[in-house]
Amino acid sequence: MKKKKIILLVLFIMMILIILSLSVAFLYINNAIKSVKNMNIRLTNNEYNYSKIFDANGNELTFSEKLEDNYIPLDQINMETRQAFLSIEDKQFYKHKGLNYKRIAKAMLNNLKSKNLGEGASTITQQLVKNRFLTNEKTFDRKLKEAYLSKKLEKIETKDKILETYLNTIYFGNGAYGIGNASKTYFSKKPSELTLSESCVLAGCIKSPNNYSPINNMENAIKRKNIVLKEMLNDGKISNEEYLNALSEEIDISKCNISNTLDTLDLYSRYVLEEASKILNTNISNVLHGGYKIYTYQDLNQQNILHKTICDDKYYHKNRNGNIADSLAIIIDNSTYGVSAIAGRSKYNLVDIKRQPGSLIKPILTYAPALNEGLINSKTQILDEKIEIDGYSPNNVGNVYHGYVAVEDAVAQSLNIPTIKLTMELGLEKCKSYAKKCRIKFNDEFDNNLAIALGGFTDGITLKDLTDSYSVLTNKGNYTNSNFIKKINNSNNMTIYNRNLTETNVFSSESAYLMTDILKYSVEYGTSKKLSKLGFNVAGKTGTVAVKGTNLNTDVYSLAYTNDYTISTWLGNYTMQSDYHLEGKNNGGTYATEMIKDVLENIYKNKTPTWFDKPNGVEEIIIDIKTLNELHEVVLGDNVPERFQTKCLINSKFKPINSSTIFEKLDEIILSKVEYKNSIKLSFDAKDYNTYEIFRKSTNNYNLIKTVKDFSGTYEYIDTNIQPNTNYTYYVKAKSNYSSAETNSNKVSIVLKKEYKDIVNNNSINDFAWLFT
Repeated sequence: MKKKKIILLVLFIMMILIILSLSVAFLYINNAIKSVKNMNIRLTNNEYNYSKIFDANGNELTFSEKLEDNYIPLDQINMETRQAFLSIEDKQFYKHKGLNYKRIAKAMLNNLKSKNLGEGASTITQQLVKNRFLTNEKTFDRKLKEAYLSKKLEKIETKDKILETYLNTIYFGNGAYGIGNASKTYFSKKPSELTLSESCVLAGCIKSPNNYSPINNMENAIKRKNIVLKEMLNDGKISNEEYLNALSEEIDISKCNISNTLDTLDLYSRYVLEEASKILNTNISNVLHGGYKIYTYQDLNQQNILHKTICDDKYYHKNRNGNIADSLAIIIDNSTYGVSAIAGRSKYNLVDIKRQPGSLIKPILTYAPALNEGLINSKTQILDEKIEIDGYSPNNVGNVYHGYVAVEDAVAQSLNIPTIKLTMELGLEKCKSYAKKCRIKFNDEFDNNLAIALGGFTDGITLKDLTDSYSVLTNKGNYTNSNFIKKINNSNNMTIYNRNLTETNVFSSESAYLMTDILKYSVEYGTSKKLSKLGFNVAGKTGTVAVKGTNLNTDVYSLAYTNDYTISTWLGNYTMQSDYHLEGKNNGGTYATEMIKDVLENIYKNKTPTWFDKPNGVEEIIIDIKTLNELHEVVLGDNVPERFQTKCLINSKFKPINSSTIFEKLDEIILSKVEYKNSIKLSFDAKDYNTYEIFRKSTNNYNLIKTVKDFSGTYEYIDTNIQPNTNYTYYVKAKSNYSSAETNSNKVSIVLKKEYKDIVNNNSINDFAWLFT
């Protein structure tokens, strides 16, 4: 009896727990879908509700019109193309009611077996719902909403309408949204003209456009195409003969339109859509079809200048295999920190491409932090030499080393060793902490070595993020992230987003100004020298990523800025295949810099830019060149001769406190050589800022026989007033012309052993003998 009661009690508790669990689950599900229950998902009202994008002056960009022209009704998409998508994406599309429960169960079982969540089970209806009405977030809430809306959509729309909308909104890579754009982009055809093989390529690439696009990776695209064909054969949608013919058909993309991004979706608009999707926390398809009005910072004049420049063949040097570089360029307005123009030339998708930054990272990661910490100024000297640190052996280009070099020259010539040494002195973590404030991202596992100081990033960085990091120099030490979008209105023309500029202080305004001054010097004397022909002040830096052990490059950069704009260019090998590497002469200082020069010439055709205002904390001081070159120290030089003075901008906070003392103590004077030839020759090293007095003693007293002034180098004095059998002793007294310092040389004594007349009578110099003491 007791045992029975226990069993009943356990069953009762289990029942309560089940009821509670079901109640919680019901409440959770109900709460999750509550926000979408009243969502209008009718496709008949939305498929042409394209968003519009406007430039800085309110002029509409034309991309949406191009999309509308390419909306393809289902009856204009051939049956083979439709079936290719159905066979690979959703075989039961015309049978299920939004969800494929059998496929869901199978996917869950396979995921449990493989202990990951790699296999999905989304139907075409679910994919459309996610792309059109939801975000891409991978949460259980989103999946519940997706399931609910998919069931709802199936009740209010026909299968054909769902498939038609799906095919017109799915992303195919390289800026192509929808089957119409994809057909035109990859094959220069209408969807009705696609072959079976081409249809399978498009159906196959939507799983991962970056991996399966025939432009990005033809080998992967063909493998994926063959999988689609096999599925169609297994489904009985094509014959064996059709399968074999399509299998062997060559994929021809020679007529693809991707070389001019404006033929599909221009590059600026693609960046705008990416940014809008993040701002609105939704996907790009939803942005495209949400009826939004998106107002941007695009300057049409600058966009045209940049586009014309980036497309000009004169900037592209063919490599040994006849291939040219991919390219990308961006202009940021320094008054708004809005992207006023962006352009690229490539058959690949350059949006958010990440590459190693090369030497372009040096000012942000090392030199500006060192200025901010008071470790350096522009004249600080660092020994450029071959080094090895715990097995790491960095080197300069060409393995050439220059001895002591000033910081401004190390930056201008983009020397690696001074950069590494300075990074070590600062500490790698401190350098990284500065860079992180500029939103430079590091791989926490691998980017913990000195190679990052030279741009050796594991994951790379986008050109936009790299360019944005220089905002700390154009904005008085404050980092400001650039945006494409300044305002978004919804379909009811209500403003739902207004950009607010935010700043993060990274460096002092003094450090930013001093770094800019060093980069101006780089334009005058360094790798950015091509910009010096512009006729106005500009700061610049280049970067080059070389292929180790070769004279080839994978990435080259140039960046320049005025008070008004920051411009950067990248030329590189997108594929990283060796046939596409850039030749050595295609480096940061050549074509990439020439592009910027020509862009700036056009922008400032009718005006001249002003320069940055000097902060109150920056002052110009006089330093002593002699101390700098001989002792490698920066000291005040107000008390030295004018010809030993040079000017140096410096943060008053870190102004040197010591004045030059180099003229208060004279170098040792050595009377180094005595020769005979009917006379006595003395020699010593002289400096023209000293006075030298030569003394001679032949009996009891020293007499002044010569005064030397304004002479530098080895001074030789020939004493012809000599007598035989006489002991001569000489020494030199050096006196500073600029202090009371003086010093004496060593003494040299000479005794003549033969009579002088023997020399004259016999005319033989071999009869002389001299005694040195």
